[in-house]
Amino acid sequence: MKVHRVLAVSLVLSVFSPWVQTVGAQVALPPGVSRRAVLEASLGTPPPVGWKWQVQERTGPQATGALRHTNSGLYYTLEGTHELVRGDTVQTFSGGQAVFVPAGVEHIHRMLPLGSTGRKFEVYFARGDASRPSPPGVRLLHFSENAMDVRPGVTYTIRVDEVTFLPSARRELTPSLPVINYVLEGTKTRRVGNQVFRHEPGEVIEVPIGTPFVAANEGTTPMRFLEVELVSTPAPPSFPP
Repeated sequence: MKVHRVLAVSLVLSVFSPWVQTVGAQVALPPGVSRRAVLEASLGTPPPVGWKWQVQERTGPQATGALRHTNSGLYYTLEGTHELVRGDTVQTFSGGQAVFVPAGVEHIHRMLPLGSTGRKFEVYFARGDASRPSPPGVRLLHFSENAMDVRPGVTYTIRVDEVTFLPSARRELTPSLPVINYVLEGTKTRRVGNQVFRHEPGEVIEVPIGTPFVAANEGTTPMRFLEVELVSTPAPPSFPP
């Protein structure tokens, strides 16, 4: 199988129950902005110290033995075909597809055909008191300085979408949930007050909660990025505010 970079990804909703669930309806978007659902999965409740984003990129002919990660992980295939094995269940994920593996679940990663080179975008939900890691064989793209703003006892769901901005498209946002962006294609312009930030493919943006900004595509070709956010399920009435 020839390994190639996926530039115009047609995202496929995959069911790898209970790891992957399809996504429901999305909110209305401004002209020139579209969204494709990748996956939605339950992350569970955070530890008392919360979570930090650990975001990395892995390139190479990965073939592992059985693994059990301490932290839950999200794996998005950028290039090649990623095979994930759990017990007797085997499923493959090509470019533009993703899978979520909860903490403690035994699994095996392989790139197909065996020995071929692939590339994955990986997100781990590290403990909020963890120090910046130095994972072998990967490129660490981002590690949160502080724990996310999450509430103990509340169940959180991971929602992953691919968002496309056509040239000149823009959107005003004020995040109310923990969210990161990973630029896939084009240049993402982010205007925060009088500050202007431009993000290129491969960059990760941890978007501050409560800070208004404008996201825009000021280039001449489409701009695409992954949006990974945590959505809370309301706590039971007995849970203190």
